[in-house]
Amino acid sequence: MNLCDQRDTAELEQRLERCASCMAAVLPVIAIIDILIIFIFRQEISETALPGFLLISVIPPLTCMLACCWRRDGLRERRILHTARHDARAPFLILRSFGNDSLGVGPDCSLGDQPIVQPHSFVVDIGLLTQTLGMSVAIGPTAGGLGQDQFHVIFSTSNDNWRSVFQFTADSARAIFFIPGITDGTAHELQALLSSEVLLDKTLVFMPPTPEIPRLKLFSVYINPEIVRENWVKSQSFWRDRGLAFPDYDEKGMIYIPNRDFSIRRSWTLVRNYSLLCNVSSFRDIIDALPTNGRPLCDVIELLECRFSAEFRVAIN
Repeated sequence: MNLCDQRDTAELEQRLERCASCMAAVLPVIAIIDILIIFIFRQEISETALPGFLLISVIPPLTCMLACCWRRDGLRERRILHTARHDARAPFLILRSFGNDSLGVGPDCSLGDQPIVQPHSFVVDIGLLTQTLGMSVAIGPTAGGLGQDQFHVIFSTSNDNWRSVFQFTADSARAIFFIPGITDGTAHELQALLSSEVLLDKTLVFMPPTPEIPRLKLFSVYINPEIVRENWVKSQSFWRDRGLAFPDYDEKGMIYIPNRDFSIRRSWTLVRNYSLLCNVSSFRDIIDALPTNGRPLCDVIELLECRFSAEFRVAIN
């Protein structure tokens, strides 16, 4: 397939993806309208026929919606992976814990006492932040509670070789976002940063913000938004006992360049909007303060796949 054909195919798939997204959004509305119409004219429908009308009104649109979502996600995954494999920009590596007290995700959202949505992912936020300068990557399983998004890819690898994948990816990254944690994996990653001046010089520590509680609690509220502070303090205390000086928590959150003891050398406060960390121009200032350029993501993926073969794959979460 020549370059023009590839471009035409990519444009067609993007149109199909947008169409599937629109259909997935419209079909539930159609189902609701159908139910309202049946409710308005319910007096003219016999009681025995009413359940049948409801099923006919709801099941086909929802079935089509699920099919559209499945098709949209498949097209999106193909597009993201194609972009990653041809991305000549150096990636941004995100290091975070998979523990229950991970600072990579925020508090649950609830309706009453019941959780209703997956916790907000700060990894998604970081991917959104880096997208104009390079894709962000993370290492670990594709079901790591990171959220569905189109701004980062997962290097999924076995437990036996993830350290090697991490080391190579860290060496190749333009910058490394470190989200503190106390798991064994996070401890290994932190020790690797401390043992290499090159890695430490391009490390950015991410302190997640505490979400603002909405004034109008019409639909949902955060369950214990202070959990972000509590998890930071827990991690700070853990590493303080081991000689590191992570700063006190700031509810606005921040990105900072660390000294060797992980105290603040230079910092940028985040915009306290839960889904938007800071503006792009500020982020460019942050990256410009780092001394490295990294290796193209396309080369990183190719070399990792050659080195680890079937034990390594690229995926989106």
